Amino acid sequence: MNSSYQDIIFEGDDSIYYDVSERAKLYSTAFSTSPVAYAIASPETGFHFDVNAAWSRLLGYTRKEALEQDAVSLGIWYDPEERKQFVSLLEKNGAVQAFESQFQRKDGEIIDVMIWGEYVNFNGQPRLFNVYNNITERKNAERRLARKNTLIALLKSVASIANETTTLNDALVKTLHEVCSYTTWGAGKVYLLPANRFKAEERNLWYISEDAAFSNLNILRNLYSKHYEEITHLPIDVVEKGVMTWNFTSNCGSADCLADNYRDLGLYGQVFAPIIVQEKVVAVMEFFAREPIRANDDLISMLKETAGQIGRVIERANTEAELLDHRNHLEELVKQRTIEVQEKARQLEIALEKEKELNIMQRQFVAMASHEFRTPLTIIDNAAQLLKRSAGNLKEDIVHKRCDRVRQAVDRMNQLMESTLIATKIEDGGIDIKVSECNLGDLLHDVCQQVQEISSNHALHLRCHNLPETVMVDKQAMTQVIPIYFPMLLNMLLKTLI
Repeated sequence: MNSSYQDIIFEGDDSIYYDVSERAKLYSTAFSTSPVAYAIASPETGFHFDVNAAWSRLLGYTRKEALEQDAVSLGIWYDPEERKQFVSLLEKNGAVQAFESQFQRKDGEIIDVMIWGEYVNFNGQPRLFNVYNNITERKNAERRLARKNTLIALLKSVASIANETTTLNDALVKTLHEVCSYTTWGAGKVYLLPANRFKAEERNLWYISEDAAFSNLNILRNLYSKHYEEITHLPIDVVEKGVMTWNFTSNCGSADCLADNYRDLGLYGQVFAPIIVQEKVVAVMEFFAREPIRANDDLISMLKETAGQIGRVIERANTEAELLDHRNHLEELVKQRTIEVQEKARQLEIALEKEKELNIMQRQFVAMASHEFRTPLTIIDNAAQLLKRSAGNLKEDIVHKRCDRVRQAVDRMNQLMESTLIATKIEDGGIDIKVSECNLGDLLHDVCQQVQEISSNHALHLRCHNLPETVMVDKQAMTQVIPIYFPMLLNMLLKTLI
């Protein structure tokens, strides 16, 4: 036991202990075996007078090592300024309670500790009695919780950007800004990968910190202006497999990697984070930092969640573009269909007008045919009545004459019937037209004779001037059809002249 403990003056009721020496021994045992780390040191120099086993377990130094060096030489305080602050509080208040700081163990591990310190009297000399409590687990939990809360805030912000930003470019640049602010990275860029995966779409989608330390990163824009079209400098695993890649260690698609240029700018940290939509890499986020970036679960989770949000923005933009194309296509189809419907309506109107004209002509034809059929029937009826009344008184030549008129009327009816049937067949396309060369004057003369026979009430005069000598027609069809239509045409012409 250190001799200094023999000189400690304890005040109180001595009836509980046999003597001062026995009480000092009891306190020494409690100090040495306590599970809580204790240390007695000089407040001025930081040299240790004594430490217990719990202190050695906490910091990794043996008791011998602790007594041979002061706290500053051991490098226990991770931030020496915090030790100065602790000592200043002691001098001001005489004691310090629940002072939180970080210590560095012998193996280099940084731990969080809570310190209680108070001055005690050793033979009239002030000594600093410290109690250390390892709060690393609690502080790590607090840090994880803080990171989680910050991550949640980041993701909420990214989600808000995804929902509220009107354009894809704005959403991508604002997301780069949020991620760089969360991670303190200096710059970020987004590549939009096309379907063929060999050309990147350049939209100047950059975020570069306004911090002066990153001012020279604007040089990257000039570098990328020469490289953005080819995406071969992107890691193959990112583009093809959707794997996150870190710190210039990935295998580039060609020897033309930009890593050397990055290092010349003082950049040693880089992350490629793929953006996946429906199991396909549609874009890549690239971030830069001045220190190598250490991958951890929180960082990977943040990048994946952010990429997921951006993926939904890109998917929504693609869907909107597809809907716009579909709408434009539908509008074009509707326009074409409208034109077609309008054309069909116009054709129907024309057909309707023709149908009306045909109906008028049909009614006129029926009226004319009825009249023409009625005339021979009247002749036949009159001849039959005359023969019946005067059968015994008529001379033979008169009977022959009457019979000839009856035969002519019957021939006229047969001719009318035949012409009507042929005209109907011609209109329905049910008759073959046999075209041959025919003398036009003879044809007109024959037709006029037939019409004159049918329309005895009309006087026909044929005058032909400057007509071709021959024409190519079906003479038989002409001589059969024209006589049935001519009276109707003549009536229409007369009405028009009147």
